[in-house]
Amino acid sequence: QTVNYADIENAPFDLIEAFNRAAALGALDAEATDVLDTVYDAITPTNWVESDGSVITEDDTTAPGTAQQEMIYAGQRLIQNQGGDTSPGNMVAFLHPKSLQELILDVTTEYWAGAGGAPASSPQLMNTSMGVLENRLGVDMVATNAVAAQDNTTNDVYRNVLMMKGSIGLAVAADLQIEAQRRPDLSAVKVGARHRIKGA
Repeated sequence: QTVNYADIENAPFDLIEAFNRAAALGALDAEATDVLDTVYDAITPTNWVESDGSVITEDDTTAPGTAQQEMIYAGQRLIQNQGGDTSPGNMVAFLHPKSLQELILDVTTEYWAGAGGAPASSPQLMNTSMGVLENRLGVDMVATNAVAAQDNTTNDVYRNVLMMKGSIGLAVAADLQIEAQRRPDLSAVKVGARHRIKGA
């Protein structure tokens, strides 16, 4: 990126620092996309569940429904059946913001029963008013738009991911490097960034 001296002088903020922040955010997005989209798109998943928890064999079988608690239960059960450790704190669910919002609004009594801090007469009140769902059923919930938006023949869906922590690794061949060089001959600063990663 070429940043002209005039732009630096006229900007009400630090243009170079803005580039550095954008590069850092871009690197995080690239990592998330590689782990949650590219890696999962390259494998043949063995544990598929629909938004209502029903077991399916591919993600183009039925009309996508609203995310429900049952999809978390069903995913945990499939992982347990394969010998995976689903104990509290060992699982993480990466959910598209739409899916996470649907879980927050899934106000069935059994889902919100026992929710910390919520009044017994209205267990869903606190959770829906705060709009936060950080952990449920012992699973850490993470909102991310990096999960694959699957363009299917019949029904398009988001491929949300439930996994044991550590089941995917991210190798970094080169840490994020941001460089800047003054170019008086151009009355500008040349700034650039590079980042090498691979998830598996």
